[in-house]
Amino acid sequence: MIKKELSKRSSVYIFDEIPDFETFVYVIKGQHNTFFIDTFCGPDYMKSIIDDMELTSTHNIVVINTHFHWDHIWGNNFFHKNKIVAHKSCQKLIVDNWDEMLRENSIYAKGKLTMNLPNTTSTNKISFISDGINMFYSPGHTKDCISVYDTEDEFLYVGDNLERPHVFVESDDIDAYIKTLNSYLTLKPKKIFAGHTLELDENDIQETIAYLNNLK
Repeated sequence: MIKKELSKRSSVYIFDEIPDFETFVYVIKGQHNTFFIDTFCGPDYMKSIIDDMELTSTHNIVVINTHFHWDHIWGNNFFHKNKIVAHKSCQKLIVDNWDEMLRENSIYAKGKLTMNLPNTTSTNKISFISDGINMFYSPGHTKDCISVYDTEDEFLYVGDNLERPHVFVESDDIDAYIKTLNSYLTLKPKKIFAGHTLELDENDIQETIAYLNNLK
């Protein structure tokens, strides 16, 4: 695990345990809450972050699951006492895919895995205004994707909706995906961060839109 500071209040923890691509867990220290964007592959990984930050698991932590995939939610059970935010459909997708995800990828897990579903969900937006954190529905990579906009840093966190060299498309609604990417452009973020790629920009959004149009 490697830690990199992104701003005075934001950090990324970099994990390379999965071959061929790095996976990132982002942490934002708000005025009232500390936000974890995704939880990687197990509770032991999350404990290493908590220990590094000298926090306890009962600290005012809010976990954000950008989507249901195993490499983003398997650390949820470390935070079973905390608020875990996701799109409403994420709950069912985790349940429906849990056994298959375990069967195919459990080699990457660290710590005992138990299903810990998001306990705070929405079909549209969830905001923590005093912390400057806005979460919004952004279907794309999967149909349950949400993104996070930090209004203080003007950073946009997009889960797996952007990636280099190109995105993996699981959802069959390409038009909704493109609509999501266009909504990113209207935000004009200073920096963009994804689940497996650091520091993207508007050119990456435009290139992804072109890539998706070619898939139609």
